[in-house]
Amino acid sequence: MRRFVPDDVKQLRMDICMVCPSWQHTSNRCTECGCQMKVKVSLRSSECPLKKWGRHNDSLDARDTGIDTTEHEESTEESGD
Repeated sequence: MRRFVPDDVKQLRMDICMVCPSWQHTSNRCTECGCQMKVKVSLRSSECPLKKWGRHNDSLDARDTGIDTTEHEESTEESGD
């Protein structure tokens, strides 16, 4: 079993984290869990403590990252990005 998620999942997780109020821009850390997010978003077993994204499952359809982006999309629309 692979230890790391595909690049598209890693990027989506990072995009979600970067617009979260718990994102610490200067250190690339989450203030909720204290993790270095460039590492955490790449690991299959990682989960967001705020449940914005969860563990990655390879058995999912390749087009389905297993991440609920509803809240992320709403916050992006609100910020005008």
